[in-house]
Formats: sequence, structure tokens, C-alpha cells
Amino acid sequence: MKKMKKLYIFCSAGMSSSLLADKMQKYANEKNLDIEVKFFPESKIRDNIKLADIALLSPQVKYLQKGLKDNYAEKNIYLIEMMDYGLVNAESILNKCLSKFPIL
Repeated sequence: MKKMKKLYIFCSAGMSSSLLADKMQKYANEKNLDIEVKFFPESKIRDNIKLADIALLSPQVKYLQKGLKDNYAEKNIYLIEMMDYGLVNAESILNKCLSKFPIL
């Protein structure tokens, strides 16, 4: 059995990201992907980024991208595009992440 891959969304507070995480998880389940999608507020990044296979940053925390890439160079870090985030386009975000970081 394959190990479940972890896609963690990091955002400022978690309101929009909880909806996005739910939609992404539903889409992953429909596609039979071994993926777990969770979201965390910015204050929990340092505790959880180490556990993520792909760390997704919401547009609100874009300013953290460079520092995270510098401190966690081994991690797959993806900045969610503003349009996809605003439209809660789970399918587009997941497909872009998987094409950029083929973890499955």
C-alpha cells in the first residue's frame, strides 16, 4: 500500500483555506489519489511544514515564500495563484501542484 501524501495549505487565518482543503480532498478522493489535504494557520507553519510532501501557500502569506524556501529547501513549496484561490478552484490547484511536483 502506498504511503498517503500530505498536501498542507498554509494561510493567514484559515477561513477560506478550510473550504479549499475540503474541496481538494473531495477531488483527490474522486480521483483515487492517495493524498491527505489539510490546512493550517500561519502560526502553525514551522510545526507542520516538515510533515508536508507539498506545502501550499495561500496568496495572503506570499511574503513567507522566500524564507520558507531558504529554510526548507528540500520541501516542495507552491504558491497558490490568486485567481485559483479566490475561486476555490480545487481541481486546478491540485492539478498544478501534481504537475509541478509529481509525488504520486
